[in-house]
Amino acid sequence: MAEEQRTGDQQKTGALTTVNKATRSLSKTLADRFGTDPAHLIEALKMVAFKNASITTPQLVGLMIVADQYKLNPFTRELHAYPDKQGGIVPIVGVDGWTRIMNENPQYDGIEFRESENIIQIDEYAKNCPEWIESVIYRKDRNHPVVVREYLDESYRKRIEVKKPNQAPYFVNTPWQTHTKRMLRNKAIIQGARVAFGYSGIYDADEGRDVVKAREAEFEIVNGPDVVTPEAPEKQPPAPAAAAAAGVREPENLQQPPAQPPKQSRRKRSGKKQQAPAAAPAEAPDPAPAAAPAAGESAPPPLAEPGKAAKELDQLDLF
Repeated sequence: MAEEQRTGDQQKTGALTTVNKATRSLSKTLADRFGTDPAHLIEALKMVAFKNASITTPQLVGLMIVADQYKLNPFTRELHAYPDKQGGIVPIVGVDGWTRIMNENPQYDGIEFRESENIIQIDEYAKNCPEWIESVIYRKDRNHPVVVREYLDESYRKRIEVKKPNQAPYFVNTPWQTHTKRMLRNKAIIQGARVAFGYSGIYDADEGRDVVKAREAEFEIVNGPDVVTPEAPEKQPPAPAAAAAAGVREPENLQQPPAQPPKQSRRKRSGKKQQAPAAAPAEAPDPAPAAAPAAGESAPPPLAEPGKAAKELDQLDLF
């Protein structure tokens, strides 16, 4: 057992050493590229690319790998990332980043656009827009261009609903409402670049949000939702009336005060006098002895002091 734990610790140490080496190497490469030092670069990337300083070192390394591979600049919003629950990242590349990596490809030979003659308004908040737009990308090493068509009804995103405490929800327009045609053209550029040059592992902002949601759903399916299982309620002893009805006798040290008349005695306003329990007889106001019972009959319990049973019930707080 100790040997297995030692082996596991050595593997973890080795993995951390590898990550630290990769971090130092990548941070130095990017720092030289942007004209800064590695320590300042790392802190700046945490705030600019993630907008959150509480990320892990592997997530930071993942972002730097993408920035180095595609020669993207996180500080000009060509690249940022969404962390996910599985400890990875979803790299988000803006349209400027896509055009940069496409233009820097030595085989790139130009792009042109075609659009539908059918102009539609997909909802009351969007601008009039062609039903579809095609990107036609030419490569120097291909005889035929790559043509990718993007449809408005598949790409369009509705307005965002904003909910705040103590405020009525309201909606905010996105670029899909204010610049509908441009957003559809950007979609055609991104999808065309992906097909023409085989770029993978990077997404636009709309795709990135969908990927994050899908990974979170997958994480919850595998690991379960982040909920706390409530503790089982402590078993309470049965109420005295219920225990008596079930024939359960309480231990001596848990017994309630002497049994009182049933609760119905307060609700039923009959003309009959209440009888005190046999265990606590009250003194009769008349010192005269009671009449002897007939043979075979038991003596009736003495009458309780008027109002005493009601007072005791009130003290027990049964209602």
